[in-house]
Amino acid sequence: TLCDIIKAACTSVVVVPEIGHRISRIYKDELFIHKDELQDCFPEFEEFLGGCKFTSCAHIGEKGCAVVEAVNEGKIHKSRFENYVRMYKEAAEIPDWQLKKDRK
Repeated sequence: TLCDIIKAACTSVVVVPEIGHRISRIYKDELFIHKDELQDCFPEFEEFLGGCKFTSCAHIGEKGCAVVEAVNEGKIHKSRFENYVRMYKEAAEIPDWQLKKDRK
């Protein structure tokens, strides 16, 4: 799945800051991921996900977001967060009917 590819990219020996965005572009026409599932593709977010002020937090810059705080404190690499935000915005543009079609 796309999520597995993203996880593999962040654990590879060579770190390429733009890898997430490139992967999303390559697979955009073939494989979709729902914007609300994307956070699970970034293992470095995991320990911070339950710490947000609001349960509906998308982790793209909201006040009280534990992921954003972790980025600001250097606990999550800024380029990984920027890739997440770009991919989240791309995923948000995919209509629900397209996601349902892809999951059949």
